Amino acid sequence: PQGWTMLHSISGRLDDRKAEFLAMVLEESGPQPLRWLVLAQRERSIREFQTVIVSPHACRQHLGNGRGDPLQGLSLPYKHPRPGIFGLAHHATRDYRHAGTDLWFQYDPVSKDWRLSEGRHYRFDLDDPDLKPTWSSVIPGISLAEFDIDDVQFEFETQPSVDRPMTEITAIR
Repeated sequence: PQGWTMLHSISGRLDDRKAEFLAMVLEESGPQPLRWLVLAQRERSIREFQTVIVSPHACRQHLGNGRGDPLQGLSLPYKHPRPGIFGLAHHATRDYRHAGTDLWFQYDPVSKDWRLSEGRHYRFDLDDPDLKPTWSSVIPGISLAEFDIDDVQFEFETQPSVDRPMTEITAIR
């Protein structure tokens, strides 16, 4: 819409049939603008994308007043390319005490629905090497159409150890 800004966009394969998806984060105009996650899909033989999900609850707003922008953007997996997956990342702080939430959504071709498939909330401090990083894994399953970034459910908090090393989700920005 007029006056809105596109903050991020990615596109990728939806499935093995050469269908595609397009994910965008748009910010409306105004003093306290909402950020909208828009997800569209199309078959390769069709020219236009068809919007399937529009949500004002998937992305955190810009905090303003020097606090920084928590939205880190959308991403696609590249270590193990798989169709129908995209990531959404938010960072909670701008100082040396880092915290954030990385989430991955996956398309289910049987139900034709996008669902939260994996992710984590993490915290670590670059100034204090003795403070161990912690993270909580997301409880997967919620439909992207019902998803709210402020209501994400997490499992118990853990710390990396020799027996259970911290794994990294790698993405392209």
